[in-house]
Amino acid sequence: MTGGVERLTRRSRGPKSRSRLGPERFWPGGPGSLSLRRRLLRPCPYSPGWLCPDSDIFNLTLLSSFSAEIKMIQSALLILISALSCEVLSLTCYQCIPETSVQCTDQKVNCPTGQCGNMKTTAYMGSTVLVNMVMKNCSLAQHCVTASVNFGITKTTISNQCCNTDLCNAQRKPEATSNTPNGLQCYTCNGEDCSSTLDCVDEEDHCIKSAVGVEGQKLMMKGCATKSFCMGDLSAQLAQSSTVVGLSCCTGNLCNGATIYTQNFLLLGLLLAFTTLH
Repeated sequence: MTGGVERLTRRSRGPKSRSRLGPERFWPGGPGSLSLRRRLLRPCPYSPGWLCPDSDIFNLTLLSSFSAEIKMIQSALLILISALSCEVLSLTCYQCIPETSVQCTDQKVNCPTGQCGNMKTTAYMGSTVLVNMVMKNCSLAQHCVTASVNFGITKTTISNQCCNTDLCNAQRKPEATSNTPNGLQCYTCNGEDCSSTLDCVDEEDHCIKSAVGVEGQKLMMKGCATKSFCMGDLSAQLAQSSTVVGLSCCTGNLCNGATIYTQNFLLLGLLLAFTTLH
């Protein structure tokens, strides 16, 4: 898979040139450091006065950003569940919510939701698995779906399997996706070129465009997504994050091309009428 970002930034300050930096030289300065900001952007070779994102550096920054979004998505699910009334007959489920690592210990909890859930979140960069996390908890029936968002260089999948008997989520493992192309193609970005196409797989039936804020800059991303990601409750929470400053989906081959950048800010998560899922 290939991917990247579209140039959307105006040059202000920074060096006129930079050497290529590997991952081992990226992290020591920290994700919020001035050195990172200076390395993240470089002068565009064909457009004087503009800064373009460096693909290698930005991909690592993007990884850090989406790792935070994964945790936020899981937190959003918990917020939605905790807001439910306790009038429904209680169900006993296992709860295991990773915090500082991907490991946690099962605990028994009473759930008013009528469903026990086992949610697997997997994040990829290229073909490398970066995050593979399983969370057990109470769940809602409308959250028992598979969701995927694929920007080419990065991809995140969420699979939530549910059941409705006491402690039924003890050993259930959500099935992995098959990555079978489904015929839909969407635009993706490769460096500052967003004319490349991406083959969508499995249930990815929408094209997506998103503006991501990194170090005060807005960078465009394009790719494939499932309907459950584009129109779900958890995506509404994601839309309100300080990192994602613009997001919309469409249906049809290459519908996310041409002039797609808008500063909608998603009306605090209400611009998209999310109905099925995060």
